[in-house]
Amino acid sequence: MSFPEDVFIFNNDVYITEMGHKRVSKVNLDKLDKCTYLKTNEPIWQFVKNQFGEFVLLDSGIHRIINNKFVNLKTKI
Repeated sequence: MSFPEDVFIFNNDVYITEMGHKRVSKVNLDKLDKCTYLKTNEPIWQFVKNQFGEFVLLDSGIHRIINNKFVNLKTKI
C-alpha cells in the first residue's frame, strides 16, 4: 500500500483508497484476498459505494462512476 487515505466497508468488502498508487483496493472479508478495484490518473481521497452508486473524491472533484466512466457531479462531464 502506498499512502492509504480512507477505508470504507460495504457488505462484506473493505475498500481502501491509496493515494500513492492512485487506486482503490478491495479486500473480501470472507476470503481475505486483495485486488485492485479501481484505478485513476490522479490521487484518490475517498471512495463510497452504496445502493445509489459509486462515488469517488479526486483532486478534480467528486465523481460518480457510471459504466466504468467518471462523471463529475459539478460539471456533469
